[in-house]
Order: sequence, then C-alpha cells, then structure tokens
Amino acid sequence: MNFTQFLLILNARKWIILGVLLLTVAVTATVSLLLPKEYTATTTLIIDSKSKDSLTGQIVPSQMFPGYMATQIDIINSSQVANRVVRGLKLAENPATREQFMQATQGQGSIEQWLGTLLLQKLSAEPSRESSIISIGFSGSDPRFAAIVANAFAKSYIETNLDLRVAPAKLTAAWFDEQIVQLRENLDQAQQKLTAYQREKGLVESEERLDVETRRMADLAGQMVAAQSASFDANSRTRDSGSLPEVINNPVVQSLKSQVAQGEGKLAELAKRVGANHPDFIRLQAEVNTYKVKLANELNTASRSVGATAGAARQRYNQTTGAFTGQKAKVLELKQAREEATLLARDVENA
Repeated sequence: MNFTQFLLILNARKWIILGVLLLTVAVTATVSLLLPKEYTATTTLIIDSKSKDSLTGQIVPSQMFPGYMATQIDIINSSQVANRVVRGLKLAENPATREQFMQATQGQGSIEQWLGTLLLQKLSAEPSRESSIISIGFSGSDPRFAAIVANAFAKSYIETNLDLRVAPAKLTAAWFDEQIVQLRENLDQAQQKLTAYQREKGLVESEERLDVETRRMADLAGQMVAAQSASFDANSRTRDSGSLPEVINNPVVQSLKSQVAQGEGKLAELAKRVGANHPDFIRLQAEVNTYKVKLANELNTASRSVGATAGAARQRYNQTTGAFTGQKAKVLELKQAREEATLLARDVENA
C-alpha cells in the first residue's frame, strides 16, 4: 500500500475519525467541568551539600555523598517531616478533621500519622538535574492552603535536617560531659591525696625545709669530723701524757722535780761525808721521798686531766656521730617524702 492509497482510506473514514475526536474532547471537557479544581503550590530549597564533622568541625567534601540529594528527597517525604507539619499547623486540633479520622480509622492509630500520610500523598519533591535545588510541591483544592502546606514542609525539612545534624554533636557533647565529670572526680581525688600527704608529712610547697635540714646535716658532719680529730689527738696525748708539754711545763711539777734533784744531790754529798746511817742523811732522804710522792701525785693528776679531756673528746665525737646519723636519716626520709609528694603532684597534673 502506497501513500496515495493510505490517504484514500483516511478520506473514506474521515467522519468516523472526526466523530471519535469530537467525542473525546466532549468527554474531557465534561470531566474537567465536573471535577473540583486542584491547585499546586511550589516552593524551592537550595541544598548545601557540605557537611561538618560533629567531633572535629571540619568540612567533609561533598564528593563523599553521591546520594546526598536522594537522601534529602527521602527526608522530605518522611513521616517525621510530615508529623512536624501536622503539629506546626495544628491540623489535628480541628474538630472536623478529628471526626474524619474517627470515621476512617475507627480511632485506631495516631491522628498525626494519619494526617501526615494524607499530606504525603499530595506532596511532590523533585531535585534539579544540574543544580542543588529541590522543588517541593503540594496539591490541593484550596490554593492558599496548598501554599501554606508547601511552605510548612520546607520549614519542617529545614528543622528536621538541623536536628539530624545537631543530634550527633549532642551525643558527643553528652559523652564529653560524662568524661569531664569522671576526670574532675579523678582530679579531686588526686588533689585530696596530695594535700593529705603534705599535711601528714609536714611538707611545704617550696624546698626550703629540705634545704635547711641538709645544711644542718652538713654542719653536723663538720662538727663530727672536728670531734673525731680531737678524740684521736686526745687519745695519743693520753698514751704519752708524761712527756706532754703542759705536764712538763707545769710549775708545781717543775718545782717538785727541782726539789727532788736538789735533795738527791744533797743525799749523795751526805752519803760521802757522813754515811747513809747518819740522822741528817735519813731526814733528808725522807724529805726527798716526800717530794717524789708529791711529784708522782702531780704527774698522775696531770695525766688524769689529759685522760678526762680525751674522754670528753670521745663523748663529743659519739654525740656528734649520733646526731649526724639521726639528721642523715631525717634528710633521707624527707627526700623520700618529697619524691612521693612529687609523684602525687604529677598525678594531679595528669588529672
């Protein structure tokens, strides 16, 4: 069949075709006149695809969210956004709406969810192909109500999206708050331990007490060395007390030695002249013996004095040695306490 034959066929049936066309137009016009008018209100949103990490605050590149726009469409069409619109517009408070809800559901379920489902059936959300814009449309018989609902969906989406962004940060902040409370308790415990230890050991914040005790130990060490030298010197003088200058140069000792020497000289002279049995010899010999006894007593007295000095030196050395040992132990104990306090202070710093 060529094109000419096709045109002849159409020409033969032109009245049938024209009648079908007129009938279709008439039916369409009749239906349009009988159905109520429906208006669609549209609002647009600019979507910021940048996102901040709730912990670090750094901006995450949008390339990491290939389905970001599809996610935003799902959020707009979610029941959470629809329920927020119902609450924001107070649609559930209308008595007529409640009556319709009771008739449709027999009172089962939530009126907010029922209304939200009805609103979502008339909602449309379409993203732009080449931009970050989403068009939100709502269809209804009342143009003013449709505009109000469309704007309410846009507002609810913004609030819901903000909640979704803020929720992780709130959870993170709550976790940090719990950690801060625990760390503050640890700090308080460490500070209390340090304060109690310093109070128990009598420690001060500075090193003044340790320096004082160390200087005192050094002074005792010097005194101990001096007492030791004095004790050694006194002991050596005790062994040779008879030849000590203070004994030899004693006036009483020198006088007695002189009298003894003179008496012995006279005895030698009398022994040659009158003999050992002469009364004068015997009397002089008794005097010389008396001088010798006195000399011996004086030498003993001088030796005892030197011995007493040596004993005092040994006692002084023992005392200084004991004091030095006690002071040394005190300084070591104080250093150990200071080290333990330093460890406790480090625990406070770490806390």
